[in-house]
Amino acid sequence: MHLSCSATLKHDHFSPTFTSLVIAGLAIIFVADLVGNTLVIIVILKNPSMRDRTHTTNFFLLNLTIADLLVALVIPFSIHSAYKECWDMPMFLCKINSFLVTLSLLTSIHTLMYISIHKFVGVSRVAIKNEFSVPVSRKTLCIMIVAAWMYALVFSIMTVISDPIYKEMTLQCGPRYPVVGDETFYLHIANQIGNLFIPLVILMFCYTRVFMYIRHHANEQRRFSSTSSDGDTSQSERGVTLTMVIVLACFLLSWLPYIVYTNYGTIVEGEKKDIPYYLNPLAFCFGFMNSACNPLIYALRFPNFRQGYFQQIQVLCHIRYIYMYNILNIIADGGRKVRRPVIPSMVESEAGRRTSAPLASISEVRISSVSDVWVSSTESPSVSEIGNVKAIASLP
Repeated sequence: MHLSCSATLKHDHFSPTFTSLVIAGLAIIFVADLVGNTLVIIVILKNPSMRDRTHTTNFFLLNLTIADLLVALVIPFSIHSAYKECWDMPMFLCKINSFLVTLSLLTSIHTLMYISIHKFVGVSRVAIKNEFSVPVSRKTLCIMIVAAWMYALVFSIMTVISDPIYKEMTLQCGPRYPVVGDETFYLHIANQIGNLFIPLVILMFCYTRVFMYIRHHANEQRRFSSTSSDGDTSQSERGVTLTMVIVLACFLLSWLPYIVYTNYGTIVEGEKKDIPYYLNPLAFCFGFMNSACNPLIYALRFPNFRQGYFQQIQVLCHIRYIYMYNILNIIADGGRKVRRPVIPSMVESEAGRRTSAPLASISEVRISSVSDVWVSSTESPSVSEIGNVKAIASLP
């Protein structure tokens, strides 16, 4: 049944230490998820080269990043539930919570599935046209992305229609526990097959064939081509595909505890209180951690993402420096005025302006002689006027 905080019975399954660890872990995941995925979106949107016809995979990464950001909207509910161990918010928020969790999970797994199909279609053309420079069309790309979201939306709406509840010893609102032989059991089996088993089979098939195509293409180029351009292209394509496999492996490892939890909750007979109290919180913490890992994988595997991260961090630090400098000046001046902060770039630009000034703007130039003589730069004195002067500084 739905566990409301207004109930007379008090439920206190989590120890203070366990609760503190769960809340701290969720808070770290929330910050890493929000910052990391925001940087990914900024880097892709601010670099036109990452959105051209030859980098279609980045559109899928952008789609996956948006799905990961949905997790950041859910984590505050989890932190609150971990502390209260019950649900004291309106019921419609419970449904929104369940909707967002389902939408994020299904969008991610189907985006990964379409990435594998995209790589398979693109690389399989090599067997016919013998070139990697023919990407999947933008139209096909958009169809795949829309299909991933539409499927996830439909399934998430079905989850909300089934009246999700907050169950005991959990962090999220979700469907009721499946009961063997009941309608919920068959829905659970259909969910496992349609949203996990079938996508995994497609993923394994596509990536296996992709690596076979790439290896065959590389061997053929080494045998018949004396140039290294084709080999470099093959190596680059292999690197991108390997990165997607790493992202997939991270996704599966992160959500594996949740898969174990859902199936264990199905086969447990009798009271569901027999389920270990720590299983659901740890399962969701590992699942949410996946959304924070993807930006790190992109940074480790793609130099353009890594460089983009550093640039955005430098911009944010620069803005923060100016903002803090102005605040300190306001405090020091009693709110009367704000001095303009002097930063290295301003000093360099001022120095460059001065060194580039024309010679006529220099008022006086001092030279050394037997007696100190000042020569105006606006005049051109003759040798007789200067006398016996030995200059140790010459004008350019």
